[in-house]
Amino acid sequence: MPYASAQLPPQLSYGGVSPPEGDITNLFTFSVTFTDVTNTPPSSVNVNIDGVSYPMDADDDLDLNFSDGKIYTYSTRLNLGTHTYIFSATSGNLTIYYPPNGLPLSGPTVTDAGLQDYAQCCTGFTIALIATVIIFVAVAVLIGIYLFKKKKTSANFQNANPSSFPNTPSNPSYPYPTQYNQNINQNLNPQYYAQNPNPQVTQQPQIHTQPQTQTQSSTSASPPSTTQISTTQIQTQPTTTLTQTSTSQPQISSKPAPTTQESRAQESKPKIDAKPITSSATRETSKKKTECFMCRGDIWPGDMVVSCRCGKDFHESCADAVGECPACGKKV
Repeated sequence: MPYASAQLPPQLSYGGVSPPEGDITNLFTFSVTFTDVTNTPPSSVNVNIDGVSYPMDADDDLDLNFSDGKIYTYSTRLNLGTHTYIFSATSGNLTIYYPPNGLPLSGPTVTDAGLQDYAQCCTGFTIALIATVIIFVAVAVLIGIYLFKKKKTSANFQNANPSSFPNTPSNPSYPYPTQYNQNINQNLNPQYYAQNPNPQVTQQPQIHTQPQTQTQSSTSASPPSTTQISTTQIQTQPTTTLTQTSTSQPQISSKPAPTTQESRAQESKPKIDAKPITSSATRETSKKKTECFMCRGDIWPGDMVVSCRCGKDFHESCADAVGECPACGKKV
C-alpha cells in the first residue's frame, strides 16, 4: 500500500543585496529565490525597503520550472545611510517571507559619491606615510648613536695621547715668566717685586739667595730698629723648556743700613724692564657645556670658565697652572 507524502508549502530562500555597501551612484540589486514543489507560480514577489514595498521581476522569463527555484530581482539606487529590507511572496492564499521570522535584514550602507574611494585612498596613503616616518626615525637614531660612539672614542684617544690635540705641539715651550712662575718668584724675592710689581722678561730667572758682605761700616750711623731683608742676587739664564722653580724662602737677617758704597753697588746691578701684563681672557661662570682646550675635559654649566679672546675656553685651574693660551700665546 503506497504512502501519501505531505505537500511542502512554497518558500523563499537565498535573499540578499549586492553590493553590500556603496555610494549614492551605485545600483543596488535585491534578489531572492522562490520555490514551489507543485510548480505553481507565485501571484507576486516583493521586496520591502525601509518600509516601502517594491515588486520584483523574474530573472529569467523563459524558466517556467518553479520546483527547483526561480530567481526574482529588483534594482535601484539608494539614499545616504544604512537601510533595511525583507522579501515576501504570495501564492494562493498563502503569504511567505524571507527571512522566515519576518524580521528585516540590515543593509546596505550608502555613502556620499566618491567618499568611499577617498577613504580607501587616504587609508593607503596614511599607512605609507607612517611607514616612511618610522623608517626615517630609525635611521636618524642609528646615525645619532654612531656619531656619539665615534665622538666618545675620539675623546678617549685624545685624553690618552695629549700630543694628538689639534693646534698643540708635542713639546710646547712658552715664554717666561708665566703667571705661575711669576707668583713663585714674587714669594722668593718680595723686595724686588715690591719695586717692580709686573716685570716681563723673555728669559727664566733663576734666583739664588746670597747675603752681601759689608765692605765698609759706618761708626757714626746707629743700627736701625727695624729688620730689613737682605739683598738678593738675580742671575738670568735663557732656557727653552718649562722647569720647576725652587720654592725655598730667602733667609731674613737683621743688619745695619747699607753704606754709600753698598748703595752704589746695588744701583749698578742690571734692572729688568717691567711692563704691565694685561690679560686677554675673561673669567665667569659657564652657562653652557663646552670643552677645555688645555685638558680636553668637559666644562659643565656652573663651573668657573676662563675664555680667551681667541675663542678658546679653559678650566680655571688649567688657566692658573699654565697661565697662557696655547693657541694664541696670550696671558689668560
